[in-house]
Amino acid sequence: MTRSSLLLLCCLCLCLCSTAQKTDSLKRKLYAAEADTLRVMAMIEIAAVYKGLNPDSAHIYAQKARQLARKINFRRGEAGALMTEGEMYDLQLQYNKALECRLAGLAIYEEIKSIKGIAMSYHNIGNSYYALGRIDDAIKYYNKKLDLLKKNPFDYKSASQTTLGSLGMCYKAKNDYAKAIACFGEGLQYAIEAPRAVINKLDIISHQTNLGETYYEMGNYNKALEYYLAAQEVAKETDGNYDDLILIGLGQIYTAKQEYEKAIKLSREGLELARQNGNTESELYAYENLVNACKGKEDFKTAFFYFGEFTKLKDSIATQMRNDELARMISGFEDKEKDKEISLLKEKERTALVINERNRLYIIVAITGCLFFALLVILIVYRNKARKKQQKLKLARDKAEFEQQAIRAQMNPHFIFNALNSIQHYILTNETQYAYDYLARFSRLIRQVLMNSEQGDITLKDELELLHVYIDLEQRRFRNRFDYTIECAEQIPAMEIRIPSMLVQPFVENAIWHGIMHLDRSVQGLLTIRFALEEPYLKISVEDNGVGRTEAARRKTNEEHQSSGTSFTRKRIELLQVSGGQPVHIEIIDLKNESGDACGTRVEIHLPV
Repeated sequence: MTRSSLLLLCCLCLCLCSTAQKTDSLKRKLYAAEADTLRVMAMIEIAAVYKGLNPDSAHIYAQKARQLARKINFRRGEAGALMTEGEMYDLQLQYNKALECRLAGLAIYEEIKSIKGIAMSYHNIGNSYYALGRIDDAIKYYNKKLDLLKKNPFDYKSASQTTLGSLGMCYKAKNDYAKAIACFGEGLQYAIEAPRAVINKLDIISHQTNLGETYYEMGNYNKALEYYLAAQEVAKETDGNYDDLILIGLGQIYTAKQEYEKAIKLSREGLELARQNGNTESELYAYENLVNACKGKEDFKTAFFYFGEFTKLKDSIATQMRNDELARMISGFEDKEKDKEISLLKEKERTALVINERNRLYIIVAITGCLFFALLVILIVYRNKARKKQQKLKLARDKAEFEQQAIRAQMNPHFIFNALNSIQHYILTNETQYAYDYLARFSRLIRQVLMNSEQGDITLKDELELLHVYIDLEQRRFRNRFDYTIECAEQIPAMEIRIPSMLVQPFVENAIWHGIMHLDRSVQGLLTIRFALEEPYLKISVEDNGVGRTEAARRKTNEEHQSSGTSFTRKRIELLQVSGGQPVHIEIIDLKNESGDACGTRVEIHLPV
């Protein structure tokens, strides 16, 4: 093991020991806390310590903190736990989940009117949107925070610096360099004016490097160099956290200015610092600068070496990208010997790549062919099964429709025969006027019944009209021995909803003949019909205050009115379920009074809308 490896291992052990000591201290604080609010805050602190080293434990403590805070209605603690969870999801690159946590935390902070919490949430939500590539949404929330800082008693210059930097990055991503420079410049001015020490200098460096990078992207290399050199001067007074980034940035600018010796020297220094700091991203930028600078200097061998180091560090770079880089390097060669050497290297790599690609292609083609064949077999089997199923379903529906037509053909004579009995009754009792009126109403009813019988279903409005005419006839026939009401909820579109024709009438007939007509003449009958919408069903109830089913069955004789309409209707409903593929429910409820005696019957029909 090398000396540097031992040093790194020792540092890691020291870091772990320090973290363990801190978590142990926080856990003792957690166990000693008597108030639940203190327990919540302790768990949030433990989660914050764990989040970089043990995400699973961090999640557990953050979730426990949120659950306890919600249980005791500690809203500020619940919001803090959500924000901590958002930070953990950020570290795991789960930006959508981080955004969900932060939006939930913002809602709580707004509920408890915590201006500081709202401001923090705006910034963090902006960070999430930026990470997700939703730049316009990020700009919206960063500006919300700045507006909030201006309207409330904050130290605006200190509190706005980080947000101004983030806002500038958004504008730079949109290539709106004027606004980006304005944001970075304003943040730099506030950082210079703020009365702070080291952290103030870090803010200054951040804004200066952002300005340098923006001017570099604009092609203004002299201005970019000015800001990077200024940042380097300030960095000399800090702990060196930014030194590698500044050196690599300067190397990039000198490469663009074709001052390759300076570019190589600074990039190498930046690379070494990046290695010491463990900053892999900075190492990649340094290698890229060195490759470009050596190419510009026409030191292709060194450029090729750095390019190899670059590809080792970034495992996700494909072989084809190395070939492209080699092709770009070849275009700058003038020396034929070097051209041959590079060509040979490329040819070897290309040959190996072709062999690998060919073998991989064979495997892919074989697997794809097998999958395609299997899929084809599955599709054929599935289509055959589906075709047979459709044929069976069609036969069942056709049969059900024919049977429904037969039932309707039986129901209409049944209904007409019952009505003619009433007319015959008036004629035999010499009640000519009643017979005339009844016959006029009856003819109107017959016309509606015959018109409706030609259709499998009718509108609810037509059914209501038919029921009114029919019940009026029965009420007249029985000398007003019962009253009736038909209720239809206002929200029901009676002209749009369609139901099977003559569906309700048989149950109404049954309620009158077998329920109400058995009542003592001193008791006035009552028939109530209701139509209500209970998504996804139309609920129809037919209720009477008659003697009930048990008593009606006991009194039934062969000479009395025989109603086969309800049995026809039950059969129709069974067939409707077959032909329509939707459930239709009928429930008959025996009504009882407080003494437990029968006091009527209610039929409930549930039809799919």
